Amino acid sequence: MGFESSVSFAETATRIDPLSKSQRPSAKSPTTSGPTSPTSVSNTTVSMERRMPSPSVSSQRVISDQLETNGELVCDYDSSPSTLYSLLEASNWELAVTRAKTHPNEVRTWVVRRDKGTKDIRWKLLPIHAAVIFQSPKHVVETILDKYPAAIQRKDDQGMIPLHLAFRHKKADEDLLQFLLIHHPKGVHKQDSRGRTPLELGRDGIFSAKFMSLYTSTCVALSSHSFSVDAASVATKEYETNLQKTNAEYELQINRLTSIYEERIAMIEQTNQIKLDQQKQEARNEKDALVNVHHEEMQALHHVVTSQNSASNSNRQDKLNVEIQQLQSEVNRFKNESKRLNTKMKSNNAFSLDFKEQILALSQDQTKLQTLVERQQEELEAAQSMRTQLLRTLLQQEELDAPNLAKSSHEIQHLMKAINTRIDTVADKVTDGDDIDGAQNGDKYQEYVQAKHIEDDEISAITDHSNY
Repeated sequence: MGFESSVSFAETATRIDPLSKSQRPSAKSPTTSGPTSPTSVSNTTVSMERRMPSPSVSSQRVISDQLETNGELVCDYDSSPSTLYSLLEASNWELAVTRAKTHPNEVRTWVVRRDKGTKDIRWKLLPIHAAVIFQSPKHVVETILDKYPAAIQRKDDQGMIPLHLAFRHKKADEDLLQFLLIHHPKGVHKQDSRGRTPLELGRDGIFSAKFMSLYTSTCVALSSHSFSVDAASVATKEYETNLQKTNAEYELQINRLTSIYEERIAMIEQTNQIKLDQQKQEARNEKDALVNVHHEEMQALHHVVTSQNSASNSNRQDKLNVEIQQLQSEVNRFKNESKRLNTKMKSNNAFSLDFKEQILALSQDQTKLQTLVERQQEELEAAQSMRTQLLRTLLQQEELDAPNLAKSSHEIQHLMKAINTRIDTVADKVTDGDDIDGAQNGDKYQEYVQAKHIEDDEISAITDHSNY
């Protein structure tokens, strides 16, 4: 376990991505909606460089001179892909599960795509690799592994096992990551063709403390073989850096939202206060105007009554009574208008009170938000404390295992010499032609020689690590 040191980020960016669209199948396949029959699937056009073949066409058209070990077969992507792979590519999960159960041979079939000019292999996948790349549900992966458990250890053309691909394409699906980790714990130390472990491919992800605890425990359990405390420290520091970065971004976002809401509240308060003052001023002006009119009319009436007090003409008196009634009606109208204005002022006061309550509620929400931020900070500190304790445990385990590692170094060197002797014996037999015949067995001899070199490299790596 550990992060990439031999390949820089700039160098990685300049290389061809092993999962680029021009090299490998896309992970964003269109999802088939609703249950469909195998016949309807064969008539569906999949927008991924080709039309999905009909299941009625035999999927057993394999390249006879490309048999893999463990009873595995190879089919060509452009001419005869397996039906199981086509269903996975089309995201037809239920039919893919049924196909895996009824045709277990397709679970062991490699799908290979070659360059049309040079015939070199562009990419090579088992259905388990395709299921992870196309982001299938967990039960699809479980069904495929149930039919071919050894597939969890098989590497694609880039040297990646399913755990590599899960960290790269489905880092958010911790259930699938946990499933693959439990069924192949040694995969945490497997390296792809670029020397990267699965965790390095998921370094941009954020994982739960529970999953990181499981991953760390797995590494501790395998520490007697290939565990490195320095690499674990780098991984832990990288994870803590990601947590701190996320926490800082979260705090920045909270502060920005708080500032925006405070500005909006102040703007609303200012606007409403201006409107309320305007309404109060308008009401006072209207009231003063009505009072002035009333006084003027009363003075005019008093002047008329005084000037005509000595008159005894009944007709004029009746006319005065009528005018008095009209004036009384006007007074009543003015009183009603005054009541309406008072009601309007009360409504404005109620609106002001409601607005103050809303401001208080916003203040309480802000307090709750601050409490939530403090609680999350406490949880982050607790997580950091737990990771510190795990690192101490790993260091103690390393100190306890140091004598055993030194002791096993001599045993591994002795074992390496015995294996080299046995492989040389087998290679001599192959060269003499005792058990190998023809061009096909010549390929097997090349596989023996390659296996010898690969095993020499692995044993040397183990020996160097043990000496360290």
